[in-house]
Amino acid sequence: EQIKTTHHYMLQYLLEGIEDPQREELHHKLLIDIWKVCDRLRHFLSMKYSQTQYAIACRQSNQLASLSLLVEELESFADNLMILKLTDTRPESLQKELLAHEKKQEDLFFCVWTNIDWSASEMQAATKALHSEMLLPADLCLLLSAVTLSLQQSFDERKVAFVLQACNHPNVEVRIRALTCLLLTCHQYHNRIKHYADLSNQLMLMFDKSSIYRELEQIFLQMLQAQDTQKVIKKIREEIIPEVMKNINELRGLDANDENDFNPEWGNMSPELDEQMRKMHELIMGGSDVYMGTFSMMKQFPFFRSIAHWFLPRSEEHTSEL
Repeated sequence: EQIKTTHHYMLQYLLEGIEDPQREELHHKLLIDIWKVCDRLRHFLSMKYSQTQYAIACRQSNQLASLSLLVEELESFADNLMILKLTDTRPESLQKELLAHEKKQEDLFFCVWTNIDWSASEMQAATKALHSEMLLPADLCLLLSAVTLSLQQSFDERKVAFVLQACNHPNVEVRIRALTCLLLTCHQYHNRIKHYADLSNQLMLMFDKSSIYRELEQIFLQMLQAQDTQKVIKKIREEIIPEVMKNINELRGLDANDENDFNPEWGNMSPELDEQMRKMHELIMGGSDVYMGTFSMMKQFPFFRSIAHWFLPRSEEHTSEL
């Protein structure tokens, strides 16, 4: 009703030729409000009718703890683990503590992913997590991945502001995830972000930083290369691997432990095999994802049945590694 009233008066002033110095500002606000209504309507219909993994997760999100509580519990993990290692050396005790922490990580991911519109208190909790010295970098990485996926579902001004803060984080892994999120979000909502004056100004200031600009450039180039991943996998499976398998005996006994993944002894192999090995080397050195084909086969393992695990940085202390 408020949107309808604002639009009515804007049209009336325009038709009567009345000068309105706030017309442009009201127009931006009107568009923002309409987008928000559309987002909420789409989310409501999705929760009612959709059977996607995201919709199912949203229906179950009311069982999760609040973001602020999850952040507090995750912050206490490092101290709890240190105390446990000093007072209780039983493997089952360590396993229990790690499992509890992994469950909180998963809850954090789903709590953020399924929330389409952060409140002021949730923004405060996320900002606290970002600047916390007790929270593990892996937890922050997971938080940012959840924010990324949440923004893919629905635009949220507070989440974008949070990502902009994270783009200046001292930890490289955290910063790269934030910059990746920013690129994806700007690409998806480039016609929408310009209506938020504060976000637009922050983006302009950030892009002026040479260090941030270089990292964004590298991420963008990696995204472009990722578009050819399926072609690379097909080339490896259909051209390189069959030729290598035909000449597998020539590879036996060769030392492949070269720091640049290329061994001069390969020059003594048959021309056909040598050519395929050089192609593989060129793909690796060119930044192509030659391991995606192998990694994609791992989707069948129980570890990857939770979407949160796809974005969890590898840790030797994770129970799947023990």
